[in-house]
Amino acid sequence: HADRLVDVYIEQELAESQGAFIRLAMNAVPAVLFLWYRRRFVMAPKEVRLWRVMSWLALIMFAVLLTTGFTTALDRLALYIIPLQLAVFANLPDALGRPNGKNSSIVICILAYYALVQFVWLNFAGHSNEWVPYTLGWSMDWLYSPEGQSTLDARGTYLRIFGIED
Repeated sequence: HADRLVDVYIEQELAESQGAFIRLAMNAVPAVLFLWYRRRFVMAPKEVRLWRVMSWLALIMFAVLLTTGFTTALDRLALYIIPLQLAVFANLPDALGRPNGKNSSIVICILAYYALVQFVWLNFAGHSNEWVPYTLGWSMDWLYSPEGQSTLDARGTYLRIFGIED
């Protein structure tokens, strides 16, 4: 089974992940932050070791991406590194801010970063139209222009998927 995976993802390079660079970069950012400020993160020693290993893996994977064409294989492996983002960004306000203080500016920066990521993905990703709109339980009319066209280019796809006539 592993031979087949190596054959498809590495040797033949049959699949290519367009977003691999950005997703691996999104893991590299918290990896650098954690390694640079690791003494400021208040965690148990076992947690520090775990996140240090994950940080190094994230950086190695990013370096391998820059030097090879294994986008899909690295992109798939990078999914297992995503918890590093959660651990680092959840602890970053306390690590970089005032101890036991209100570090709202750091929290706002983290939220703005992820809002920007979401905005860019929804508006510029090649397959975002297949993910939007989710059924959120409230009206999504604000997404559509007066002409009935989606401001996120997803309405037509949504209508086609569900067989709804416009």
